[in-house]
Amino acid sequence: VVQNHQRHRTVVCSCLILNFFRSFVVSGVEMASALLLETKFEWKQRWVGIAIAACFLCCIPMRLMDGLLRARMELVSWIYLLIYISICSTIFLFDFGGASSALLLLLGDSILFPSMYQAEALCMGIAQQHAVP
Repeated sequence: VVQNHQRHRTVVCSCLILNFFRSFVVSGVEMASALLLETKFEWKQRWVGIAIAACFLCCIPMRLMDGLLRARMELVSWIYLLIYISICSTIFLFDFGGASSALLLLLGDSILFPSMYQAEALCMGIAQQHAVP
């Protein structure tokens, strides 16, 4: 019983840590993207807001993809895949010798935001299952 309780506590704490990191990563990248679009690419605030909102709307196709792949993958594997996709999408956020563009930045945001949110949502579902003994 004690070992099972310890397992539940570990699962819940791990999910809360993922929630913590998602909060900081998404808010930091969102703020940095808005700053870059306004200063480096000279976009107006209105268009920056619309573009970043469109990036968050990419959560809808990510949720549909989750529905299609849920039967083919285990839940933990799906979470790992989403985190891996999040990490790989950050390559679009860097400027490699002037090759950056606003569209690449927004592409990175459009992949990063939905995959982080979906991974965290699935993880919080696992945490809810383990929260009550």
